[in-house]
Amino acid sequence: MKKWRVAIAEFLSITGEMIVVIDSNCLSASIGKSSPYRWLFDALRNKEFEFGISTDILAEYEEHLATYYSLNLAQNVTEGLLNSRNAILVSPSFF
Repeated sequence: MKKWRVAIAEFLSITGEMIVVIDSNCLSASIGKSSPYRWLFDALRNKEFEFGISTDILAEYEEHLATYYSLNLAQNVTEGLLNSRNAILVSPSFF
């Protein structure tokens, strides 16, 4: 299990809030306008739910999206996610 997933789980157990962490493959599959998974990307943009991100998650998204699309698209998407009002920025602490 990746360290950021553990940190998100700890955050949830402390606050009692439910937030979503989107797998990079799911995000990638949801970007195409004709994708059957486009609802996920649209729901993100429409702020239909809160989602957790960290610098590690953003870096993984950017690397993954740049591989399948382009670096420019990857940077635009990650910057948009970072600046989204429904993003919950988590700073993992490892002990």
